[in-house]
Amino acid sequence: MEQDIDAKVDEVRAMFEGRTATVAIEFTVRGDALDLDTGELADIDNPVVRLDVDPQSVYPYPQLVTLAWYAANRRAYYPDEFRSLRDDLQRDDAGNNIQAIIERHPDAFGMNVERALKLAFGGVRRVTGEPPYSVCPRCGDAVWAHATRGLPDSRTAAILLADPKPRYCLRCGQRYAYDKDDNLRSEAVTNVEFMARRLAGMQPTGGEPSCRASA
Repeated sequence: MEQDIDAKVDEVRAMFEGRTATVAIEFTVRGDALDLDTGELADIDNPVVRLDVDPQSVYPYPQLVTLAWYAANRRAYYPDEFRSLRDDLQRDDAGNNIQAIIERHPDAFGMNVERALKLAFGGVRRVTGEPPYSVCPRCGDAVWAHATRGLPDSRTAAILLADPKPRYCLRCGQRYAYDKDDNLRSEAVTNVEFMARRLAGMQPTGGEPSCRASA
């Protein structure tokens, strides 16, 4: 069993190493608004901001995802507003120009620059619930959605062992907290590796380490 799960882990880890992910955030755009360029009713079929991110980075991708997620959930946009904001968020250097983006689009964030920056660079938080069913504490999105969709326990365990340290939410940008031993903090009393090995029916290594975090 140990050999079998190790082979699965190697296979899954190869999928995660050096990868990038595309975060797609849908905006609400007013279809009854006139397009300032044409003077006609706007027709934006797919009002989505797509961000190519590094899932293991702690800067600047979580901060950029946070800005896009917050802006998308705040209100509906006029077509030209959306296009301008989308173009700024999707620029290759957007992550290094977060303050400039906020300053250029004050209506998108509804707050002053200082408060918007505080939102983007807000503190880390522990995930809610035990792995592999943990969810983001801010938006409620599943941390390991790709590991819990009808897969056999051995496959779920392999994914957890290959990807035990998600650094932030790929929906809202919330950064996750880790303890001094670099274990993901959650409501469980065990770390992710222990939970994965137990799920696979394997003997956990090194006992049951605690990573319970304060709220």
